Amino acid sequence: MDMTASDPTGAWERWRARTPELRRTVLGLLKQAIAERGHTRAVLGLSGGLDSTVAAYLLVEALGAANVFGVMLPYRTSDPLSLSSAQGIVNGLGITSRRVNISPMVDAYFANFPDASRERRATRLAWERLAILQDFGANYGGCVVQIVNRSDLALDFGPEPRLPGLAYRPFEGLYKSQIRLLGKELAIPAQVMERRPSLDAYPGQSDEGELGAGYETIDAALTWLLDHKGTASDAVAKGLPSDVLQRVQGRLERRVGEAGAVGID
Repeated sequence: MDMTASDPTGAWERWRARTPELRRTVLGLLKQAIAERGHTRAVLGLSGGLDSTVAAYLLVEALGAANVFGVMLPYRTSDPLSLSSAQGIVNGLGITSRRVNISPMVDAYFANFPDASRERRATRLAWERLAILQDFGANYGGCVVQIVNRSDLALDFGPEPRLPGLAYRPFEGLYKSQIRLLGKELAIPAQVMERRPSLDAYPGQSDEGELGAGYETIDAALTWLLDHKGTASDAVAKGLPSDVLQRVQGRLERRVGEAGAVGID
């Protein structure tokens, strides 16, 4: 799939050309950051999706398979393909792993709040998973890696951006599209590359469905507004969809407030 067709700003072409260099840079930063935290091992949650898979591949390349600990944290409504995909990554990379079903603890909590919204439940799932990763990190002596990317942080999308920075976030400076290009560079399994992004917060949930566009177009809008400091009207003139610009702009304004918002003219 040629993502450049969704990006008349040229960001995809620049990202693609720089992906081998980005891979080397991220590997160096992983080694440095984990060592500075006093660790030689890393602990991360494996969802079977793109971001955590790319992180697992890079961590194995940086630290060695013996020093990467993957944790699968399914909930009772999780897509079965998420778990099977994550297990496939564990098997393929040869890393140590554990599986913890978080349904009993989460369901016990929400037995007190049967009318809780989907958003509240999704946030509780994220907190439970982070707490378990922190426990594994402390028990097995590893740097806990939290998977959250720059796209979701900028858009304030999902519960992960709202969790405290208690773990190392290696992808917080990378757009989702850059992570996808890293996945291609690393030759991660095709079934992972082809899976639609999902928080797995409830059955059938789709990130791009909730955001209203694909990440390839959203990221083109984000880099135009945030990095290029361009105006939304110029992006529309170049060919980015106006409805996507409006959605992205609205989320940016809610995220950074009036002082940091980029105005649509």
